[in-house]
Amino acid sequence: MIESAKCDAMPRKNYSTARKRANNELEKAAGSFGYEMEKTYLIQRLLPPYEGTGLLAMNPNPFAFGGGLRNGGLSDNAMKILGQAFQFDYMGSAEFEFGAVPKALSKILNYVNASECTVGTVRLGIQEVYFLSSKRQENYVRTLLPLLYKDEYDVNLKEYCLLRESVNDEHNYRNVRGWIELDNGFMFFSDKKMFQNTCEILGIRDMMIEKLHGTLSSIAELKKSAR
Repeated sequence: MIESAKCDAMPRKNYSTARKRANNELEKAAGSFGYEMEKTYLIQRLLPPYEGTGLLAMNPNPFAFGGGLRNGGLSDNAMKILGQAFQFDYMGSAEFEFGAVPKALSKILNYVNASECTVGTVRLGIQEVYFLSSKRQENYVRTLLPLLYKDEYDVNLKEYCLLRESVNDEHNYRNVRGWIELDNGFMFFSDKKMFQNTCEILGIRDMMIEKLHGTLSSIAELKKSAR
């Protein structure tokens, strides 16, 4: 009875209040530039690239998109290109498996090609997290990441993103090191090398956006598969 009384007396977090507060912060950030943004709900987890050889090098995680579209709607060549920077983690929900990833990548490629991309860092704990977004999304990203790090339950995602576990390297049993936000189209990484390799694939050099002259073959292939 004494132990039960102690448990009842412990303060419990009010997730309804916490989620309302998080939503208010994100809505304020989304409207800071008069830019309409979707509420973040789907965040695709990314794993380090496969470093072996053979058939698995082409697609090291063939079941990453479960019973959905092949490669989630990406072409085999697009998977090969992206595989130089990261591989997709299995999310376990159909919302990730039927074209959401190619649509998000298409948004990213569009603002990269339009020279509307920006990159930066957000300090979470003692580590920097690197992000790639459109210029209009930057304030939203800088607001979202600390909320996810503090307690991702407050953001009410469809599936776990495991940002805190990755940054603190605690209980990160899936070895998650990167993410694609699918609702609005931006990326962030706890691993600097994965971030740099992704920027290279997208035509971004030295963490600065340069106006693209012509279309890189890798971007052309990704854009083709993202339609």
